[in-house]
Amino acid sequence: MRSFRTLTVLSLAAVLLLTAGLVSARAQGQTTLLAGFTLPSSDFDDIATTGYHFGIGYGIQLGAPLPGSPAFGVKLRAAYNRNGLEEDVDGHIAMLEALGLGQLTLPGGLFFEAGFGITNLDGEIANIALDSETDFCWAFGAGYRLPKLELEFLYHSVSVDDEGLGTDIGWNYMTASVGLRF
Repeated sequence: MRSFRTLTVLSLAAVLLLTAGLVSARAQGQTTLLAGFTLPSSDFDDIATTGYHFGIGYGIQLGAPLPGSPAFGVKLRAAYNRNGLEEDVDGHIAMLEALGLGQLTLPGGLFFEAGFGITNLDGEIANIALDSETDFCWAFGAGYRLPKLELEFLYHSVSVDDEGLGTDIGWNYMTASVGLRF
């Protein structure tokens, strides 16, 4: 069952990125390879340590804004996040996430974004595999865009069904990313 859910999440991420590629034939798009830190918050911070993430994003601008006016766009983002557990517990939590985000970019490169998607939670505690679970998630944040570089800060919240992982903690975390744009 775990491999089916993981395959489902990977398939959805692939479909989102392929769809973005087809849309790019009509609109100017940018691909971003990103990596950074994953910082647990709320109840998740009680069990997890700071982790890492890496992923890919594809964004397109919707229409041509007037000079000096904000630009609207959409971005598809797929990322793998991994956090260790507190020092007295051996193991990790892994999250595979696919997000669709709306963006508002101000002149000068500052942008704001928000959206939703799905996250597959997995991991192991003391050499015992957790039941894999795929849940709804949402995120919002801001960033700064340079011609070939993007800085992004997002707050993520995952609506965990406590039957799968056997816990009812809040799966909230923040990501701080640096991305190369091309």
